[in-house]
Amino acid sequence: MSDSTIFSFYGFEDKDSNTTCTPITEEPSFQMDFPAGERVWTSAFASAGQIYFGTTTADTEDPCDGYGGTTSKASSNVYVLGKNDSGEMQLVHTISDTPNMNVPPVVDDGHLYIRGPDGKIKSYGSDKYNNAQNIYGIAQPPKQKTWREVY
Repeated sequence: MSDSTIFSFYGFEDKDSNTTCTPITEEPSFQMDFPAGERVWTSAFASAGQIYFGTTTADTEDPCDGYGGTTSKASSNVYVLGKNDSGEMQLVHTISDTPNMNVPPVVDDGHLYIRGPDGKIKSYGSDKYNNAQNIYGIAQPPKQKTWREVY
């Protein structure tokens, strides 16, 4: 791959019902061009209405090579996409200078976790972990107030 090669990320909106699968015939609802030499090797991760994905600049055909055998880190990014007030996809946040992404990022407990090719996991978010979960819609069993036997 040449350092001048430009890769793009395309987003398509699925407007079909859950039981329908039709071919995409329209233009992408979102397109993002990466800086030269930067590309996506992994799946994107969707959470809470946002899309997370990471890139790599490793000059290799095998994404598991990561750093290319060196300890220096190539400049890669994690991108966060979300909808703006008018419902259009846009770039919400960029985390720069992350390890080359050879596994998808994960969002859990209000934190973004990424794993670089060195095997180390980095966490982004607040310094508070094990947050209480907001759970709604769980019905409480009825309580018996009275009882009588009918013959």
